[in-house]
Amino acid sequence: MAAKKKSKRNYDQAEAQPSRCKKCQSTQRTAYFGSPVIRVFDYVQKRPDGTDFTRLVKRRTKCRDCGQYRWDLSYEFDSKDLPLRPATKPGFIDSANS
Repeated sequence: MAAKKKSKRNYDQAEAQPSRCKKCQSTQRTAYFGSPVIRVFDYVQKRPDGTDFTRLVKRRTKCRDCGQYRWDLSYEFDSKDLPLRPATKPGFIDSANS
């Protein structure tokens, strides 16, 4: 058997937490079904842990252990979602345009 070639690429690692059923705490789920619901923001949002996101994606799934249906939420950041000129948050007075 031939030896595997070593990759010359240097990969970064990013930690992703699996979604968890609120009813039984299981991380086992069925495949996502239906169309995802995507909300795109025109300014950077902050999660409670301080990380930035520009879109909220909701996907439907079902717990494999207890059968509970749920929405899995994912917070994504894509700089292409942002306008060329940064938008202001609702209620924020933009002194540059006053």
